[in-house]
Amino acid sequence: MKYPKSIFLTLIAVLLAAMMPLQVSAASMFSYQTKIDVQPGGQVYFNYGKNGRFFLCSDWEAYDEGCLVTSGTAYDFTKLLDRGMIARPDEGYYFAGFYDPLGKKQNLKETKLDILRISVKGFYFYNYFPSKDNPSYNRLTKTAYQNQVKLYLKGLYGVTRYKVMDTVLLYDLPKTDGNYIARFQKKQPPALNIPAELTKTYGNAAFRLVSNLPDDLNYSFKSSSTKVLTVNKKNGYITIKGPGRAKVTCKVKESATTLPASFVSQITVKPAKVKKLTAKRTKKALSVKWNASSKNSGYEIQVSNNSSFKNIIAKKSVSGGKTSSTTVKLKAEVCNNYVRIRPYKTSGGEKIYNQYTIAEIQ
Repeated sequence: MKYPKSIFLTLIAVLLAAMMPLQVSAASMFSYQTKIDVQPGGQVYFNYGKNGRFFLCSDWEAYDEGCLVTSGTAYDFTKLLDRGMIARPDEGYYFAGFYDPLGKKQNLKETKLDILRISVKGFYFYNYFPSKDNPSYNRLTKTAYQNQVKLYLKGLYGVTRYKVMDTVLLYDLPKTDGNYIARFQKKQPPALNIPAELTKTYGNAAFRLVSNLPDDLNYSFKSSSTKVLTVNKKNGYITIKGPGRAKVTCKVKESATTLPASFVSQITVKPAKVKKLTAKRTKKALSVKWNASSKNSGYEIQVSNNSSFKNIIAKKSVSGGKTSSTTVKLKAEVCNNYVRIRPYKTSGGEKIYNQYTIAEIQ
């Protein structure tokens, strides 16, 4: 069976370069020195050194110390076939890029590489391949790429089983003299402006605690009461289901540049305001009617002889959200009076109110 040569030739070159001493013709050699300053919080390595065994080291976690770039040292890349540098942050840090001594970021070309572990006759070897999302190979399906890797491992090592141990970024240094500072930043929790408390009203449209969530973070959301709020676990859209109180928890997993974090917002949902309130008088009573909602716990009714309700002459509390009418007793016959009603929802032993709806007594 024949296979495309374009990807295979590159893979063979990469594998052979990592297995054999480097041989570069005099015509292709160039000479320059680059001073690399490594900030605390990480380390920088050559792609591979003169012995060609960068990823064929016995201790994966240690890399190959012969390829470790030390701070403030000038390096001559004349005898290196590949001028790539791999930055490895320490735990709790991330690599922020290469900068010049004046603080200007150097936009070096980067290539994603998969580090593979291969077991040959009981011994573990480490090597690298161009990753599937490398622009040179992303036209292939994941399965097709994996199958081609297996074919070449079988041809070179006699095995097809491998494990991707890590994915690293290779930065190509230009063929010019220069100073490059590898900058590592300490990871911080994501700065999300999530309110600790929020008040809504039953009937409001769906909403999010944060309007613009960064795309590079992995979120999960959860509501403490689905009778009050439901929340989309991935995008955080909150739908109001009823009045009451609920906590929405947003958890953010650790990313390439941020620490894991958890945010909690206490959301109070007020009952919907009462509509279509009417009241008719009798000699010493009022017949009060309104549109009820089964979502409510009850209603509070007050009667006054003025629209400002500075003087309350009668009041009544009605339990049960479905109740839509009641009679309010009065001490004496009244005229030109006003009645008002507000709904409430009991949550955690506390009543949550909306505003009063006011009507003139007929």
